[in-house]
Amino acid sequence: MGTTIIVEDLDAKEPDKFYSYGLRNLVFSITNIISRFKDSIFIVSGGYKAEIAYTNLAASIFRKRAFYMHETSNITKDMPLLPIGLDFKMYEIFHNDLDLIVNGSNMDTSTQTYNSLPEYFREALIQEDTKSNRYVYSPLGMMLNMAYRSHVRAQDKRIDGKPLQSLLKDNESLHDIVNNIIDSDLRQRLNAVLSLDFVSKISFSNPFELSDEPQDTIKEKDSIKDLIMNYAEIYADTDYMQFVSSKRGNITYMLSGVEESVLKYQTVEIKVVGGMENSIMEIIGQHLTLNMSILH
Repeated sequence: MGTTIIVEDLDAKEPDKFYSYGLRNLVFSITNIISRFKDSIFIVSGGYKAEIAYTNLAASIFRKRAFYMHETSNITKDMPLLPIGLDFKMYEIFHNDLDLIVNGSNMDTSTQTYNSLPEYFREALIQEDTKSNRYVYSPLGMMLNMAYRSHVRAQDKRIDGKPLQSLLKDNESLHDIVNNIIDSDLRQRLNAVLSLDFVSKISFSNPFELSDEPQDTIKEKDSIKDLIMNYAEIYADTDYMQFVSSKRGNITYMLSGVEESVLKYQTVEIKVVGGMENSIMEIIGQHLTLNMSILH
């Protein structure tokens, strides 16, 4: 038996309540259902234009199936999902500021931070609650904030180990650690790889020195050792990421860098849907010279 959820302040005859609270209450209910029920679907029939618009938007953002049936017909139409995803690069830049604005205890500080954001960005994601005299997420802001946090959690699950080239902080998620990789080119390329749906995992091995034997889990041990020796003289004073091998569903790279004043190496294994290996290699390339001077 179904459950009925009553969403308050959705009476369009009271537009102030409708736009200030009603739509936010609707989005809160939608996101709450999505978080509780993974297989939730949307029925977007009816004449409630604003409500249907936000419901459709939520279905697209959270990749949920939506169905439409016109009031004069008994035929149900499955509305396809758009074959696109969200790029969180801009949101990542400002998400701490957004949290400060809506959660800060000092309204003056929140206002100052609000005014520092790009106008198109803040007006889309933040609105002022005149009752409580504070800033809150707009309906779109609520959806994107939840989508971003789900995105970060999903990224953490897709990363094993920690990259040698990152300024490691124990209290950070692995997603943030990737974002703290010093070399901007490597950071951008790995984030681009992580954004792809067909990438299931990126694994960073434990760092090892040239004199060490690579871990038994590394199947390409001989290839790794030979590669290190081949590049030791050519790139003696340079950190780099070098392609090692590719087989169906798996691409292996080798990463070099200084850790505690010692030159170390690390394998990076990227697991993908079979047949998509070349797409990863096009993003990362065969060889990537890194600017890691801050570590030396």
